[in-house]
Amino acid sequence: MNKYETRAGCQRDCSRVPFGILATLCVATWVVPVRAQTPLRGVGTTFASPILEVWTRAYEEVTDERVEYENATPGAELPITARRADFVVSDAPETLSAAAAEPGRYPLVIGGIVPIANIDGIAAGRLRLSGTVLADIYLGRIRNWNDDAIQRLNPATALPNANITVVHRSDVSSGSQVLTRYLANESNLWRFQVGMSVRPKWPIGVGGTGNEGVASLVQRTRFSIGYADYFYVRQHRLRDITLDVGGERSVRATHDSIRAAVHSTGTEGWPMFSLSSLQIGQFIAEDVSRQRALARFACWAVTQGATVARDRYFIIPPDHSRSYCH
Repeated sequence: MNKYETRAGCQRDCSRVPFGILATLCVATWVVPVRAQTPLRGVGTTFASPILEVWTRAYEEVTDERVEYENATPGAELPITARRADFVVSDAPETLSAAAAEPGRYPLVIGGIVPIANIDGIAAGRLRLSGTVLADIYLGRIRNWNDDAIQRLNPATALPNANITVVHRSDVSSGSQVLTRYLANESNLWRFQVGMSVRPKWPIGVGGTGNEGVASLVQRTRFSIGYADYFYVRQHRLRDITLDVGGERSVRATHDSIRAAVHSTGTEGWPMFSLSSLQIGQFIAEDVSRQRALARFACWAVTQGATVARDRYFIIPPDHSRSYCH
């Protein structure tokens, strides 16, 4: 059997799809499949785009049903886009309970943004920074790796007397929005001077396009710091930075810590995360066959597709978060 399984596999788990009335349609559809006449079309966040691209390809391989996904400009008014799409995927830094409480939104996948560095002799996960210190680095207030503020967080580490090269995204990016949201929450100075944005006016630094551009600059530049999506950091084994969360505690970006972040704002959760949720577009509001097609795809994504997501370092909301599913 194909590693992603088939329609029959999804039929067994179809009741787990987080779609309220669409869950009922999903069950009925697996008994008598009704294929949409044209491919389903989704639009939305770039944050979830990598896993959606993988899902849509794999889903077509095992079901012969096509789903297309188009990236919308981060920060764009998605409800307008929804009028010409079957479904919309949007981001929010919120808990699962908050997302589930909003009618018409269904948690789909969780992702994180992770700071990375290139410092000789310091392995992945060994450098520790606080949100305030990270903000001061990106503000240009801290310019050397052996600054007292960094050394206090890393007393057992020999930090180099070297200037910090700051790297950031130069393009419009959901990842930049996640990072700057975190910095604004941690630093009043950052909040007032820069704020939260998909394309902020960076006070200092050099820009790269996409995860690839930032990661390439960091890897090629000694004593640099940057950031990238969690899946990209893990896939390319980049040297990630651990974050101080107060009380002499720190947290590293892992599958478990990002997953924990959507349950609460406690110290076990990774603070730079985003929950991508699916919304039904106005385009299929009265088209039952397309609703059923969407339910089939969503069912596959959160069941058989979960293996695909884990293999690529994306996190599916835990099963018990779907207590509202029918």
